[in-house]
Amino acid sequence: QSGSHAFLGCAMQRRLRLYRGERHLPDVSDRTVILVDDGLATGVTARAAVRSIRLSHPRRIVLAAPVCAAESAAGFRTEVDDLVCVEIPTDFRAVGFWYRNFDQTPDEEVITLLERARQFGQKDSESEDRGQGPTPDVNEGAAE
Repeated sequence: QSGSHAFLGCAMQRRLRLYRGERHLPDVSDRTVILVDDGLATGVTARAAVRSIRLSHPRRIVLAAPVCAAESAAGFRTEVDDLVCVEIPTDFRAVGFWYRNFDQTPDEEVITLLERARQFGQKDSESEDRGQGPTPDVNEGAAE
């Protein structure tokens, strides 16, 4: 493994532990997985995620991104079951050029958002257990 790949692997493992804590990965076997990326430039991170998810034997993998470099999009067509790229610009230079604000999201904010999503998912599971179906919270995530 080259130095840059080893570093990427270590950084991804650190973030995974930070974001997931002690929780196990969800069982995605025989399910459709929708993987969303903020944009595909080289696609290195998305490719690692797709290959990792493949090991769990999902029924299908859908990769979605708002903007994709043409070369990366072409490379993913054989790796995923469906690729959704909103824009594949001929003048693609970097993902950040296609956003008004492309600031990094701090780890603390990611952890907070993941926890809110987990709590929302638990409410859905409890409702489904009672035969009521998902219960959307229209105020979830509303601007304050």
